[in-house]
Amino acid sequence: MSSQALEHGGNHDNKDLPGRIKAAVQAVYRRAKAADLRFPLWVLGLTFGFWFAIFWADAPQIGSLSPVAALLKIYGAGIAVAASLAIVTAAVWTIVRRMGYADLFAPDAGDGEE
Repeated sequence: MSSQALEHGGNHDNKDLPGRIKAAVQAVYRRAKAADLRFPLWVLGLTFGFWFAIFWADAPQIGSLSPVAALLKIYGAGIAVAASLAIVTAAVWTIVRRMGYADLFAPDAGDGEE
């Protein structure tokens, strides 16, 4: 341990780690609140709820066809999956753009402002 650490009562780096983590989480929370992420997060939550309900409704039933399996035979899964992927992609991109990380993923893409 260095002499400075001994003067200040030992190694504070390990004791301060929870405080640093808490400060980092609070900074991300403040940044997310300032970016107004309510709508994209609601979209993600609703999409999750939709697929959870589909998963739950597709529980195996003895001697019968589940409602989800019947709908898949009629309509197919492609439309639901493609629509869900488009909605989730748009919501995630909105979150990334509002948090200010769009330049990491598309450095040359401007937001239409020139």
